[in-house]
Amino acid sequence: MDDQKPTIHIMALHDDTTTEDHHQTNCTSAPPPGLDPGQYCPAEFDDVLCWKAAPENTTAVQPCIGTVMAHRHCHAGGYWDNKSDYAACIDAFNRMDESTPSPPEIDNDTAIILSYVYFIGCVISLGVLVISLFIFLWFKSLQCQRTSIHKNLIISFILRFLVIIILFEPVVFDHDLWYSSHEWLCRGMWFLKYFAMVANFFWMLVEGFFLHLILVLRPLDNQKAPFLLFYFIGWVIPFLVTLAWAVVMQINHESKCWSDNSSTPYILIIYVPIMLSLLINLLILMNLVRIVIAKLCSGHTNERSKICRTIKSTVLLVFLLGIINLLFFYRPHNKQGKIIYRYVNAILPPLQGIFVSLLYCVMNAEVQRALKKRWNRFQDSRNMNGQSYLRRRSSRTSMTMFVSHHNQSNGPETQFNVMEMQPLKDTNGVKKLNF
Repeated sequence: MDDQKPTIHIMALHDDTTTEDHHQTNCTSAPPPGLDPGQYCPAEFDDVLCWKAAPENTTAVQPCIGTVMAHRHCHAGGYWDNKSDYAACIDAFNRMDESTPSPPEIDNDTAIILSYVYFIGCVISLGVLVISLFIFLWFKSLQCQRTSIHKNLIISFILRFLVIIILFEPVVFDHDLWYSSHEWLCRGMWFLKYFAMVANFFWMLVEGFFLHLILVLRPLDNQKAPFLLFYFIGWVIPFLVTLAWAVVMQINHESKCWSDNSSTPYILIIYVPIMLSLLINLLILMNLVRIVIAKLCSGHTNERSKICRTIKSTVLLVFLLGIINLLFFYRPHNKQGKIIYRYVNAILPPLQGIFVSLLYCVMNAEVQRALKKRWNRFQDSRNMNGQSYLRRRSSRTSMTMFVSHHNQSNGPETQFNVMEMQPLKDTNGVKKLNF
């Protein structure tokens, strides 16, 4: 018995519009490099999907419905399971509302391009967020209540995008799903993904709470913000929500890995709290707009410029408070709407992380002043070092000229090392200077 643990081999996406006969005729692929016959399973069509050649003792995976995966194991000796594992696909299909199969929303080439756009966007967003977090942590002048909330929001974004990159890198680049061979690891990765996502939205909610406190209720003039409450909302509640989802999945869902979780009704345990947080932020935004309109109607001309800036900020808050994500809870049913939905879903989430970094950090006046101050200090330090160097050179030149003049006036030549401040011997071997 081979004790080697099975790995995962990802199949390439196939064209759903081709016919079964075409699949059966063209279901061929080159054997994995470096393997002899008997060390891999040959390509085989199982009347549903084309399973390309895979190394022995691996599990091949390929999508069947959306992000739901079908599995087939290649045993040692180079033979497939008699049947492919379509349990998750059948479960997802049974939950679909459409009674007849529909053509794919977008072609495979476009789907692959969108997956690359989403993945690269997450990588760029992660890099920008890490830089922003470093700036907030490095400059002591930026340590205040508001930036503390910004830092936690940025950390939640970093955790969210980091887990997404780890989860989907094998799928995007057609590598082995290294975490799928361990049930606990695969489920743990999905737990982290949803915990980071819920925490991300709940820290947006904390941003909304804090903004409402300082602009409407104004209780922070002489006291600190309730940060224990903020930490409980931003980290503890998301952990409890995700833990509840994981317990329900463990009890009721038999899938080895929870990658097909979106097809189960238990995903509502994750989505409902997120939707509630976005609705609360929407109410906060509406209240802020109400205050702005009231100030506009008061006719105070000296506040016009401030109000214009407030209106611009209000528009930006739609993104900063995550309210724009309410769009994702409605999925169009027509083909054109589904295509637009896929594009927006691939572009907007990574863009939101970049947007938060730019507005909370790069375009923040306090951050710009801190960076400018540090840059001026660096320039002054360079100038001072340059001037000091010139003074030292001038001093050396003066000392050399003085010693040379002294030697010429007082007899035998004496060599003197100015850098060492030590006398050297004259031509007769007698020391003339002693410091």
